[in-house]
Amino acid sequence: MDNHFKNLLSTLTTLLKNIDDEFSPSISKQEGSIENYIERIRTNGSVLYSYKNDELRGIIIYFKNSDAIDVNLLWIRPDNRNTSTLYSMIRDAVSFEDDYNNMIRVRTSDKNHKAIRVIEKLGFSLVDRIPEDKLSGCTTLLYESKYALIRKYFKIN
Repeated sequence: MDNHFKNLLSTLTTLLKNIDDEFSPSISKQEGSIENYIERIRTNGSVLYSYKNDELRGIIIYFKNSDAIDVNLLWIRPDNRNTSTLYSMIRDAVSFEDDYNNMIRVRTSDKNHKAIRVIEKLGFSLVDRIPEDKLSGCTTLLYESKYALIRKYFKIN
């Protein structure tokens, strides 16, 4: 593994450790450890960073498989948590995977009202509720949409 790649992994590991407790349940609890999550990302995940004026605004981690792109983590720096940042990060993610034509899935807590509004406005449909998710103690909502419809929403050909 070259030094540049090692530095990227180290930076991602540090970031995930710093934001771990902002998720319920924490990333480390969901994955067993941050290191386990990093290994899963290395195996078949993608990481997109969002910057504005050379400052990190947020990060999206997703896993692409034959039937769907699963957005596994979407984090926005607290001082950037607004609807336009969320829209632009999702737009960037769907424009990056231009050869994909199946489904895209997003999970969120039933308590994350801002994310729910954006997800629904983008045309995602609620397909499942996981009541009292045993790790978080809250209801997890699973949304899904055809990938092409989300690209159409953002006017991406």
